[in-house]
Amino acid sequence: MVLFNNCSDDKSVNNYDVFGKYVLYEINSEYAVDINFDNKKNISLLEEIESLKNSAIYLYEGIKPGYSSDIDLLSPEVCFNNSDLLTGIPDVYTEDLIIQYLPVSIQYYVSIDFKEQIIISENKKNIDNSIYTLDFPNYFEFDPITKIIVMSTKQRFLTKEGIITVPFIAKFKYESIL
Repeated sequence: MVLFNNCSDDKSVNNYDVFGKYVLYEINSEYAVDINFDNKKNISLLEEIESLKNSAIYLYEGIKPGYSSDIDLLSPEVCFNNSDLLTGIPDVYTEDLIIQYLPVSIQYYVSIDFKEQIIISENKKNIDNSIYTLDFPNYFEFDPITKIIVMSTKQRFLTKEGIITVPFIAKFKYESIL
């Protein structure tokens, strides 16, 4: 277990642990979308993709020299017609498509800047040829006192109108030590 010391102008927090599991509690897109094909557009992506409720960030104490941590983002990726995951999105929606969102783990080495309150993405832990619809963010905003992580990024989705890129902000709160 690693403990950090953080001092700011108005607060001083000593000996708190930031590593652990953070669960998604809010995820909103910049504009309303219909990703689940129910003809209702929502800003809250939790209303559109039920499996988002299982999304989490696991923040680990790093073991690679030069990195203070590892991050594992568990996020849904799309699977069409029960095919393999991470193979891309069809260009066009058809009524006979079977669409599932399944949890996928994306792992990166990161460094934590407590002064700027950000987690900086460094290198992906495992390089592969998968086609992710989620753009892994370059950094995460992080409040070590409230233990909230905020992620701003975008993800590609298939809609009845075709493939769209949806910018969104996701918020994760600390749940437990790993």
